[in-house]
Amino acid sequence: MKNFETLCIKVLMLLVVVTFTQCASSQKIDMKASLQIKDSYFQEIPSGMADGPTTLFVSFEIEKNNEVELTYAFFRGKKIELKKTNSNPNIYEGNYVYPAKMQDLIMSGDSKEEFKNQLPEIERKIPFELKANECMLQYIQNGEEKLFKIENLKQIVLKNFPM
Repeated sequence: MKNFETLCIKVLMLLVVVTFTQCASSQKIDMKASLQIKDSYFQEIPSGMADGPTTLFVSFEIEKNNEVELTYAFFRGKKIELKKTNSNPNIYEGNYVYPAKMQDLIMSGDSKEEFKNQLPEIERKIPFELKANECMLQYIQNGEEKLFKIENLKQIVLKNFPM
């Protein structure tokens, strides 16, 4: 009888933990057209230097709406902060600079010298599983934080000119 009570308590505790875990991780994704995007695209911009950093640039133009403010774009595993442009308050832009491929490292027989090496940045994973050209927008509308998914973010390819 005592084993049965212990089993019931453990099952009940497991159900409570699973229920709260599901509530905490669920976020509302807006599938309705409360956020209307006029134009959106991304570009990958190389630095022009060998082994230099590449920049991932995103741009979103929304319909004129004073109640909506875009805050972040989640794209290609990165969380990109969005800001209004000075020229048009309906256009939000953001960029992510990939780290340079080569870093200077101090290699020495004296381990104290190697303490001057810069630690690599550890990136946090975004909370979404997205396909290659899918983008999730986080925005604020009437003081409430919402999400909107863009199925196919178009790429604008940069023209390369010889230097």
